[in-house]
Amino acid sequence: MIKNKLISAILIVTVMMLGASVQHSLSPSRQSPMPGSSAGLHSVNAGSNSVLMSFGNGTNYWYYSPSGSLDDGFNLTLAAVHYFGLAINYTNSTYGVFVNSLGNEWNSNSTSTGPFWILWIWNYTSGSWEMSGVGINAIGLNGSTSIAWSYVVLNAQTYNPYTVPAGTPADPFPTSSFRGSPAGTGYNPLLSNLPQTLPSGHISWSAGTGVGGVDTQAVDSNGSVYFVADGSGGDSPVLAYNYYGMLLWKQSIGSLDYELAAPLVANGEIIIPSTNGILYILNASNGDVLHTVSNLTSSPYGLTGSPVIGPEGFFLNNCSGGIDYLSFNGSLYWSVHTAGASYYSTPSYLDFKLYSFAGVGNHSVLSVINVTSGKVEWSSTYTGTVSGAPSVVDGALVFVTAVKTAPEDYYGNVTVHLENATDGATVWNFTAGESGGAPSSTVLTKNYVIFISGGYLYELNAADGKMIWQLRVNSQYASPSPIVAGNYLAYSTNSNESQVSMRLLNGEQLWNFTAGAGNYSLSSPDFNGTSVFWGDDSGHVYAFQQLQIADFNYSQHEGNVTLTAQLNNHITGPVNYTWSVDGAVEYGQTADQHFRYNGTYDVTLTVSYSSGTTSVYSSSIQVNSSSSNQSSGTGLHSAGFSAYTLAEYAALPAVAAAVIVLLLVRHRRRKPAQ
Repeated sequence: MIKNKLISAILIVTVMMLGASVQHSLSPSRQSPMPGSSAGLHSVNAGSNSVLMSFGNGTNYWYYSPSGSLDDGFNLTLAAVHYFGLAINYTNSTYGVFVNSLGNEWNSNSTSTGPFWILWIWNYTSGSWEMSGVGINAIGLNGSTSIAWSYVVLNAQTYNPYTVPAGTPADPFPTSSFRGSPAGTGYNPLLSNLPQTLPSGHISWSAGTGVGGVDTQAVDSNGSVYFVADGSGGDSPVLAYNYYGMLLWKQSIGSLDYELAAPLVANGEIIIPSTNGILYILNASNGDVLHTVSNLTSSPYGLTGSPVIGPEGFFLNNCSGGIDYLSFNGSLYWSVHTAGASYYSTPSYLDFKLYSFAGVGNHSVLSVINVTSGKVEWSSTYTGTVSGAPSVVDGALVFVTAVKTAPEDYYGNVTVHLENATDGATVWNFTAGESGGAPSSTVLTKNYVIFISGGYLYELNAADGKMIWQLRVNSQYASPSPIVAGNYLAYSTNSNESQVSMRLLNGEQLWNFTAGAGNYSLSSPDFNGTSVFWGDDSGHVYAFQQLQIADFNYSQHEGNVTLTAQLNNHITGPVNYTWSVDGAVEYGQTADQHFRYNGTYDVTLTVSYSSGTTSVYSSSIQVNSSSSNQSSGTGLHSAGFSAYTLAEYAALPAVAAAVIVLLLVRHRRRKPAQ
C-alpha cells in the first residue's frame, strides 16, 4: 500500500511537469510570531496544531498554531515557512497541492529514490509517525493535529523512507547522536515559537552504572536517554533510562576497556562502536542485539569514533585510516581509505558530502567524500592533529588543530580554522595558544564559534574569527565538547572536580554543578533544550531537568507530624524511601515524627529505585506543637548530589581506594576528547 501511494505521488509529479498545474515560489521573509502561537516544549497543548520540518541533517523546525486560526495542513505549512523565513516552492494542481522544495532543498527529478519531501501525520494512538495517504491541503486541523515534512531517501526495493522524523509531539527536539547533528555543529537552533523550559542546576535524578565510568556523550531520543559505560572491572554496559530515571534495559557489549564513542539512535536502533573492535546494533526499545560487525578495523584501539547518520544508513571512522558507510543492518555500502589513523575522530555529514579527518604523524588529512559514489572529491593536509569532529554549515567548515611546539608537548599550540567547505580555502584562523590537553570540538552557528581549550571557554565571531569573550573554566585536561540549544550553552570540564555548567551565549553563567573529588569526566553533556544528561568517571550518570519526580506532603497535630511521599505517576515498581528529619533517619513511604518545640525543620527525602537510580528532595516544614489544627506542605526542590553521595560513600569503604587508583591511572585517560 505504501509503495502504491508513492508511485501515485510520482505519477502526480509527472502530470504536474506536463503542465496540468501552476507552480508557486515564495522567498524567505522573516515574519513576527503569530499571536498566541505557543505550546509546552515537551507536549502539544490541547487546542494547538503543529508542523515539523526535518531537513535530515539535524536541523528541525517546529511551528505551533492555536486551534481555529488555520484550516488545513497546507496553510499551517505556509505559516511555518513564513515564521522561520524559509523558502517554499509548491505546485497547485487538480490533484491538490504538492510541495517541491522547502528551505531550498528540492525534490530530486533525476532518481526514483529521492531525496524527496515526505509528508507524515502523527498517530496519537500508536505514538508514531505514519506517511500521509492524502495531500497536504486535504489534512484538516482539529486542534491537536501534528504533521511533519522530512527530507529523506527511499529504499529502492520497498520505496519506504529509510528514516522517520526523530522529533515527536511529545519530544520535539531529541538528541540522537554525538553533537546532536550529523553536520557536527553542536547546535540545535530550537527555532520555534515555543517557550523554552530550561533545566535547573539541581539534579533531577542520578544513577550508578555498576561497572566503570562514563566517558562518552549520552544521547536521548523520543523520551529515552542512553549511556555507554566503561568496562573497568566487567563488561561495558549500555543503559537506557526514561526521563524519570527508571532503568528500561541494560545490555553488555563485551569490552573490558574504556568506551570512547557516543552511540547513534536511528531507525529504531542504537548503534554502538566499541573499543573491542566490534560494532553493535541493538534494538533501541529493549536492548536486544540485532546485528554485530567485527571486521571493520585493524586498529589496536578498536572503534573510538561516533557514528553519524546518512541518507540510507550511517558513517563510521574505522580508526584504521578509513571511512565505512553501512546500512542499518550492518551491511557495507562502501569503504574508503583516506590516510593514517582516525583515532577518536568523528566525521560530519551535510548535503551528500562527508568531511573526515585522519592523522599522519603530526599532520592531519581532511578528506571530502561524495556519499553517492564513495569517492574522495578533494583533500587537504594540515600541520597538527585533529581529534574532534569538524563542523559544517552554510558553506563554512570549522575544525581545530593542535601543533606540538616541543617534543614533550602533549598537544601544544591550538588553532581554530574556518574554511570554505567547497574547496578548503581559508577564511580565517584563530590561535588559542598552548593547551595541556586535546581541545574540544567546536560549536558552529551562523554567528558564533564556541570551543574549549587550555582551560578556557571561547566565543568567536563566525564572520571574522575575532574573539567576543574568553572565560576561565575548570578544565585541566582533554576538553569535552560544548553544545548549544537556542540561546543557551551547556558544557562540562575534565578535572579533579569535574563540572557541568549552563550559560547564555553572552557568557553569563546560569548555573554550575560540581561533582565530587576525583570525579574526572570526558563526557560531553547532552542538551536538548529542556534537559541536560551527563556522566563522569565515578560511574554516575546525572539528569538536570524541570521534571517533578517526587514530592511529599505533611500533616501535623499537636507536634506529631506525618510525612507522606508521593511519586510521579510515570514511576512504577519497587521504590525505597529514606527520610532525614532534623537529623533523625526513617524509612518507608510515610514517616512519623514528634516535635516538642515550634519552629522550622529541614526534611530531606531520598527516593531510590530498585535499579539504583536516586533522587533527593529537600524542603522545610513549619511545626506548631501547641496547635490542634492540621496543616500541609510540599517539598519540590532538589538537594543536589552531595546529600546522598556522602551516604553512598559511607556505605562503600572501597570508594576511597578506588579514587586513589583513579588518580593514578588518569594520565592514561588523557586521550583526545571529541
